[in-house]
Parts: sequence; C-alpha cells; structure tokens
Amino acid sequence: QILAMAARLRRSFKIPMILFSYANPLFRYGYAALCRDAKRAGIDGFLVRVDGQLQKLSQGFIGGADQDELWAVKPHSSGGYVAAGFTGSLGAGASDGWLVRLNADATVAWQRAYGGTGNDNFYKIALLPDGGLALFGATASSGAGGTDYWLVRTDSYGNVHWPRTFGTADPEQGRAVAL
Repeated sequence: QILAMAARLRRSFKIPMILFSYANPLFRYGYAALCRDAKRAGIDGFLVRVDGQLQKLSQGFIGGADQDELWAVKPHSSGGYVAAGFTGSLGAGASDGWLVRLNADATVAWQRAYGGTGNDNFYKIALLPDGGLALFGATASSGAGGTDYWLVRTDSYGNVHWPRTFGTADPEQGRAVAL
C-alpha cells in the first residue's frame, strides 16, 4: 500500500522521496520484489543502515523521478555518511554530479547537484582533514572537450571551494582518488 501511495505522489511531485521501515517488512516482502516494485512506483534508490553484525538498523529510498545513482558512500567524521554519484532529477544537465549528506539514521540532511548542461558524474569521494570533501569523476560540461577528469573540492556542507578539470579532446573519466 505504501508503494501505491508513493506512485500516486510521484505523479504530482518531482522532489526526492525516501521511505523508511523496520527490517522485518523488507524480509517478508523480499529484497528483489521490493526493489522491482519500488522502481515501478518511481522510487530510484534504497538506503540500508546496518550495525557491526550486519543487522539492519534503518532503511529507505532516495532519489527523484529520473535516473539517480550513488557510486560511493563514506562514513563522515561528524557522524552519518556522505554519498556521491549522479542525478538526472536535480541540476542543470542530462546528469549532474550528486552529493548527498546523510544523518546517522540514514535520513537526508542535504543534497547538492553540480555541473552544467553536459553529463557530469562523480565516482569516488574522499574525506579531507578539515571535514571537506574531494569528489572525483567526469564532466562533459567543461574542460578540454569530450569528457574530462573532474575534481571538485567542497567544504563540509557541499559548498564548492573549486572545481578542476584535466584532460584532452579525447574522452577521460576519473574512477579513483587518493590523498
């Protein structure tokens, strides 16, 4: 019934929708069936928080009406998590780099989209000593042409300190970052 309600809401609203539940309904419903039916209802992602014994503590969906993917998740030094990927639901282009800050209970504290009119994606995230973030991926919105390496430095709230592109007229995509 909750997925039917989500499908009705999705027809009227483009904002990200997150659903949370206890673990038992997930097990009864079945993970594959829940993911399939959630996608049909217009929900793009599923969040699961577990303890040290991999027991579910909280779970939910994140995403908007279009394709959204999170490729990297890291625990944040102030508690909670940061996740990076790309979104078609927010931002200026076909896809934009996507940064999501999650609270310790896996609820969304804030989210940001970065990029321009081209396809822009983050694949890796690194936590910096000052609490800021380094996001690494690929951009087709700026640089030397085609797709270029893309490094974006933010503060702990996702505000951009600086973006950098590296590349040639040939396609390049950054898939790893090390500090």
